Amino acid sequence: MAKPQSLWKRIEARLKPVGEAMALALSAVVFGLFYWVLFAPVALVMKVRGRRFLPQFTGHEPTFFLPKDPIEPTLKWMSRQW
Repeated sequence: MAKPQSLWKRIEARLKPVGEAMALALSAVVFGLFYWVLFAPVALVMKVRGRRFLPQFTGHEPTFFLPKDPIEPTLKWMSRQW
């Protein structure tokens, strides 16, 4: 015979799906506010000023890696890695 659950366990079992639904809705609202308060104004200012965070490629490049100067692997350079 199964032991009857306590009142608190039954209440928790009934409220858990409600809490999960509220968390899903609230996270969408919070992340939406983060986007419109933090990222959208920065993007709008950058768009108005005509600046970009990332380099713009035309699409005809064989690779999107930017060329860099070769390094000279000396002991001094190797000791500055970290």
